Amino acid sequence: MMKQKRLLAAALAGILALSLAACGSSPAPDEGTASPADTADTNEPAHGADSAAVPIGSSPVWETTVYEDEYLRYEIPANWVKDANNSNDEHLFAFFTPADPATDRPSNVNLAINSLENKSKDFDYSDPAVQSDFHEYLNSEAGSGLPDEAADGNFTVYKSDKGYAYALGFDRMADENTKVHQTLYSVMGLDYAITIWATDWDDGCSPTVEEVAQHICATIELK
Repeated sequence: MMKQKRLLAAALAGILALSLAACGSSPAPDEGTASPADTADTNEPAHGADSAAVPIGSSPVWETTVYEDEYLRYEIPANWVKDANNSNDEHLFAFFTPADPATDRPSNVNLAINSLENKSKDFDYSDPAVQSDFHEYLNSEAGSGLPDEAADGNFTVYKSDKGYAYALGFDRMADENTKVHQTLYSVMGLDYAITIWATDWDDGCSPTVEEVAQHICATIELK
């Protein structure tokens, strides 16, 4: 078990090493990539057992379109677009917002390929021990570099036909007057190490950023 934890920690470092940097390469959590605490679609966190994994379907009630680049193919809402100003194709970072945002600080979802070589793909992500170790690593000093508030966040295990995604959502202050909530999704078991950040600025966007991020997890394919 101790050997597995060491191997998992090393692998997770590869998944998450650039995830915070990727998030910050567009507006950072205090500048534009955080989301409000009262997200409508917040699910109760899974508590380790695979039976507690939250299922994600691949047939939403809203219209979708296929986004693809050199490495990936997945679905986003038909009324969302890739924001070229905040995306960075060279660094494998895609930033999406509603096509007609209601404010100048729109809700958004961004996806980063942190590595094209994922050393963690062979773990059993239905294993409660692996889920617990991942959550522990996220909140460790050697982990992802998330803010202290992440320790009080909800850790949720999602499952779709594509596999597993682990998510951590937590409250934080974007400024002294704005409490926000940000969710990090780690897509598990693929050949690439992929993270997704969902940010909701309470601008009433539909579908919600949580729905968008979860649908990407449910439809993502490597090319």
